[in-house]
Amino acid sequence: MNRTLAAIASIASLTSAFAAPLTYTEDVSGDINNGFFALDFGTNQISGRLHFVTTRLPDGTDVFDVDRDEFDFSIPFGSRLASASITTAFFATGATLNMSLGFSLLDDSGQFIDQSCVPVFGPPNCALFFRPPSTGALFTDAMPLSGTSFQFRSTAAWGGFLPTSGGSTDYTLSFLIQPIPEPESLLLVPLALAVLQLTGANRGSGAGRTELPKERKG
Repeated sequence: MNRTLAAIASIASLTSAFAAPLTYTEDVSGDINNGFFALDFGTNQISGRLHFVTTRLPDGTDVFDVDRDEFDFSIPFGSRLASASITTAFFATGATLNMSLGFSLLDDSGQFIDQSCVPVFGPPNCALFFRPPSTGALFTDAMPLSGTSFQFRSTAAWGGFLPTSGGSTDYTLSFLIQPIPEPESLLLVPLALAVLQLTGANRGSGAGRTELPKERKG
């Protein structure tokens, strides 16, 4: 068992040593919406901008519209999503009362995991989302989270705008990916055993082995 755990530790150490956390900026690399991102060990950051606008139709109806940056992401084998957070900066156009954003996290099959509501301007209006307002930490009820791939969704946005007004929100999402600690790392035992078996096979091939002289019968 000690050899097995040592092999697991070696695998995790080698994997994290070659980690290259993602840094993605929408202005530089293109639209985030409907994208896919392979996250790595460490703090991965995805930055973008959301736009909001209220338009008054000819019949007097006010229509609120917001673009959504939704994407899927994966994490490495033997890792877990330790935390997720968001920082925002809101820029208003016209008369703006408040703005809050709702986010959901789903697994790779689309099953709901957790959701968060983040006020970005003015008094929070998260009651409609049935969640208390967050200061920036996301999906805290589910962290830390093991898995392989996830779906990040902009579930809803609530804002108080007068007609022909709106704004935008610059944001940065941070995802911290860490190696799975023991005892969860025991899930990697099959891989570690395979490494040990390969090592044992090489040792048993006879290379560099010295046989002891046989005892003579008198």
